[in-house]
Amino acid sequence: MNEGDPVLLSSGLVPRRNVTVIVRGSDGEVRGERYAENGVATTAWEFAPSAGERITELTVRPLHDPVASIGRVLGDRSVMYKYLNPNLLLITTVSDAETKATFTLLDSVSGNILYTTTHYGVDTSRPIVSTMSENWFVYSFWGDVVDPSGAPTSRPSPKGYHLIVSELYESPIPNDRGHLGSATNFSSTHAPPFVKPQAYLIPAPLSALAVTSTRQGITSRQILAFLADTHGIIAIPRVVLNPNRPVDRDPTPAEAEEGLVRYQPALDFDPKWVITHKRDVVGARKIITSPALLESTSLVFAYGVDVFGTRVAP
Repeated sequence: MNEGDPVLLSSGLVPRRNVTVIVRGSDGEVRGERYAENGVATTAWEFAPSAGERITELTVRPLHDPVASIGRVLGDRSVMYKYLNPNLLLITTVSDAETKATFTLLDSVSGNILYTTTHYGVDTSRPIVSTMSENWFVYSFWGDVVDPSGAPTSRPSPKGYHLIVSELYESPIPNDRGHLGSATNFSSTHAPPFVKPQAYLIPAPLSALAVTSTRQGITSRQILAFLADTHGIIAIPRVVLNPNRPVDRDPTPAEAEEGLVRYQPALDFDPKWVITHKRDVVGARKIITSPALLESTSLVFAYGVDVFGTRVAP
């Protein structure tokens, strides 16, 4: 079979009509294969990294990712409407020679690029992990001020472990839904979302990321991360990683009503966030979550060299 030839599947394995399946090509590219009723796949779109770059990770929203509210209510009772697209795909590409990492958010059905950002001075030999839920995504990497040859980079990152959180909204203006306001149906050809990022320096490397999952999505989410250095799993409250925290000033009374606190670039890990307690969990490669019958509770299971399971609640 040659590259680009149609792929035939047995009737029991053929996806539903007009379903797009994400596949990795032999040359490192990512393709969206759209299946017809006869089981033949055609390439709807293709994403190929630039010369000298390679794809390290693909991140999508969890299968069970209910949304309890379509907007974020501000302190003055106005609403920022969330950009809710179930087909989001976050692609991480790195360049070892240029010590940079690029994060590209695209629509996995149309292939349209919605957002892209590049970080320089990144140690690509260390883990670069990401996760996504609802209208936000989080990723982590190690940033340094020199490249592998020892020469300073032209656009360095602050030295340390970085944790970046970004939220997606339909418009930067409260009570405005942008191009989607007058639309009866969602279309991926509309204007890209408004993205609001914020960066934190964290004290330890993260080698796995996941998000807690509850039955109705009402409970505040937590970001689960494996700490390879201390052999533990930490649950960071989502409210702590809020890109709307005011910078270089105290929150206004309206912002305080939202629970926002002043932004601090250094994020220390509270020992109470460690859900493994005194137990050592070694070599966890993946963290998976599942909702419990109680809305406030999420089941967590990590596996790798060791296996660990527990339940968490805010």
